[in-house]
Amino acid sequence: MSSKTIELYKTLSKDFTKPQFNEVCLYLREEHGYDLSYVDLDKAPSESANQLIRLLKQNEHRLSHLSEAIDKVASRQRAKSNILFYLPDRKLQKDDLKKAIKAYRAQHSDKKQRPLICLIHGDENEYGNFIKCLLGDFLRNDRALSEYFRNGLFEIELLFEDEFHTVAKLHQEILEFLDNKINVNEKEAIANRLARERRPVVVHARLLTKDLENWQDDERTVVDGFIEFWADWPKNVYAQHQLFLVFLSFSYEGGKNNFSVVNWLRRKKRGKLINSALRSQFETLHEKFPTIKEFFARVLPKLDSIKRKPACNWIKTYEEQIKEFWDDTYALELKVKALYKNRDAIPMEELARELENLLTNPNQ
Repeated sequence: MSSKTIELYKTLSKDFTKPQFNEVCLYLREEHGYDLSYVDLDKAPSESANQLIRLLKQNEHRLSHLSEAIDKVASRQRAKSNILFYLPDRKLQKDDLKKAIKAYRAQHSDKKQRPLICLIHGDENEYGNFIKCLLGDFLRNDRALSEYFRNGLFEIELLFEDEFHTVAKLHQEILEFLDNKINVNEKEAIANRLARERRPVVVHARLLTKDLENWQDDERTVVDGFIEFWADWPKNVYAQHQLFLVFLSFSYEGGKNNFSVVNWLRRKKRGKLINSALRSQFETLHEKFPTIKEFFARVLPKLDSIKRKPACNWIKTYEEQIKEFWDDTYALELKVKALYKNRDAIPMEELARELENLLTNPNQ
């Protein structure tokens, strides 16, 4: 076999999953009219791939069609794992974050390490990989901010494995997670370790209503606890103007319990109380911030559903990436507009699913 044939065989038999291999065969049948009845899709991947290669390798033109099919399926897979579908709009939040970073840098002109705390909130179906979009697109590509990230960033995603019901327990959970992540203990040692990174540090966590159903601290909320932990960050660690961003994302949701209607109603009522209290707190904090007790914080605008115009603008903004899946962007825009028939706005999670479906199935 030629080197090209070997490479195609390797991709089909080792790199692709069975569903992806099936997509390649489907593409060849639908786009180029190949009769692939000879290829047994129920065989082991290596044998099915060998059958397909034997069928196509005798003609260079056929091999180019196979290469084309593989590229199409691979690009669809990349699309499913990337953030492209979640990038429509969020201009309010991006602009507010940019202002906060600018003000934060202006206020703290010394070289001490200080966290900028950003609070993000919205309904569960509006979150749409928001932090991932910030880190993977906005912060790196914005003209005013990209200079901070030219050497990458040091990312820490706080994952709370144990339940916490009080502020004290929350602080313990955060500290233990940082200890395990960075392999040092005590806040000051952690701060000094992060200062040596010489690149932006981004810490982020996400909480849902259900995470707080058993909250026991009557005096302080989880938001209070999160702010207090970072407000108490060591004050005398020097980090050469290092950008240190800390995000807490909170998603409002309704409680569900399939085993007991009574418990479900109780959880639902409890969830509504939690959501109401935290919404009120976010509104209050938005008025009190940006500066409290020598630390800098910001409540970004609430995540809301996406209107039609920003969804259509998404096609123009990311046209180069979108054309990997759909060459006729005008036709795509018509499809996107059709999604908004009788609707003013679409929740981000729903819109992302629709956009993914459109881009990965352009012939539907």
